[in-house]
Amino acid sequence: MIPDDPFDRALVSFAKNIIRSRGLASGQDLDLVRKAGIDDGLMLEIVANVALNTLTNYANRLADPEIDFPVVEVETEAASLATRN
Repeated sequence: MIPDDPFDRALVSFAKNIIRSRGLASGQDLDLVRKAGIDDGLMLEIVANVALNTLTNYANRLADPEIDFPVVEVETEAASLATRN
């Protein structure tokens, strides 16, 4: 789901760009998020959250812990659109 608020859209877009580029944000990416009102501190917080989620995902894949709660199926926007067509 794409957020309606321009600030939220910029946050999501920046996080996706950080993931896709493996942290190598372009000057244009930085200009766009700054124009949306995202300061350097918030950009660093987004990067930290991406890094933390990556670390925990990798650790869980390595450890392969037993899931002791009901599994919730997550549907991505792309999968949702593909099934509608």
